Amino acid sequence: AQLSNFTREDVFTAFYGQRSAPAAVRQTFNALEESAEERCRREFIHESLLHRIAQRSSRLHEKVSSVLLEVAPTIIPDLRSAAQSEEGEHDDWLQQEYVDHLSGYSMDMLIPSYAIAIEVDGPSHFDWKGQRAMGATLMKHRHLRLLGYHVVSVSYREWEEAAAGSASIEVGRRALLARKMVHALKHIKPS
Repeated sequence: AQLSNFTREDVFTAFYGQRSAPAAVRQTFNALEESAEERCRREFIHESLLHRIAQRSSRLHEKVSSVLLEVAPTIIPDLRSAAQSEEGEHDDWLQQEYVDHLSGYSMDMLIPSYAIAIEVDGPSHFDWKGQRAMGATLMKHRHLRLLGYHVVSVSYREWEEAAAGSASIEVGRRALLARKMVHALKHIKPS
């Protein structure tokens, strides 16, 4: 059935979720609403995938990824054996530029076996002072957590401060990622 087959009052009451709307109108309206929601979700996912294909990783992302490839296997034994068995090959335990097909959210890096999403948050994720995360960034992190991911956020400021606060740039950055990974693992229940 189409909405044009019903009176304006019936459609109005169905739109506002009132139970007095005839069942046929509510069913038709709900089907339209669900299909619009599905179309929007599909388009969001499609746009996320296109954006990821077109976007080049930032230098910050590449540096964090490089250090993470060294640090994570020392903290997570499963990854150590995977990294050793695939020497010279792509590290399957770390997925770059991953797009969640349920939500359409893209993640900079993902360790799928632990559902750890690593987000590298550069200056555009913060206010003009570089101190407060923007609302969209906070919302994305919150949504990723609701989807079951353990979010590890690495901000550009933390990255620079870690390099400055240590005897060696690399040691400081490794320590930062190690702390963040250990913290994320504390919240993961063993299966």
